[in-house]
Amino acid sequence: MAARDEQQITAIGVTLTVASPWVVQESFTGLVAGPSEEALESPVGPRLLVDRGSRVRQAVSEYVPGLGSAPPIQVVAGPDTVSFGSEEGVFVQYLEEDGDGDVMKWFAVVNVDGISVYQFIVEAPESEWDAESPGLIAIATSAIFEASTAASAGQDDASEGD
Repeated sequence: MAARDEQQITAIGVTLTVASPWVVQESFTGLVAGPSEEALESPVGPRLLVDRGSRVRQAVSEYVPGLGSAPPIQVVAGPDTVSFGSEEGVFVQYLEEDGDGDVMKWFAVVNVDGISVYQFIVEAPESEWDAESPGLIAIATSAIFEASTAASAGQDDASEGD
C-alpha cells in the first residue's frame, strides 16, 4: 500500500492533519474538510466540520434531542468520552433523518484548557458511514489545539455572554 500524502491545516486555534489533496474551507468561526469539493457542497457529506466558541451552544441545542428545532434523530452511541490528544471531550453518534437521505453523525464537544470550546461534527450518508467515518474521526481526534489562540478565543467568547 502506497503512503499517502498529508497536509496540515491550521485555523481557529486547531491544527488538523488531512490526506492530500483534501479540500478545506475556512471561515471566521470554523472550517470544513472533506475528500472532494462535492463532499463539502453536499448536504450530507462525507465531511468534518469544526467550530469554536459561541456557536457551540447553538449547535448543541440544535443537535441534542428535544432542544431547538432538531430533525428526528436516533442515538446509536454515547454519550461517552473521547480523547483529543491531551484534552478530553464528549461525543454522541446518531442517525438523522434527512430529506436527502439518512445521515449518520458523530458530534463531539471539547473544552480546551477550561477556556475555549470546540465542536467537531463528522457526517456521512448512512450508506457510506462504515467506509468514511473511521478516517474522519481519526482526523478529528488527532487535533492539536494552540493554547494562545484558544485562550484569546475563549476570552472573546466570554465577553459575548454565552
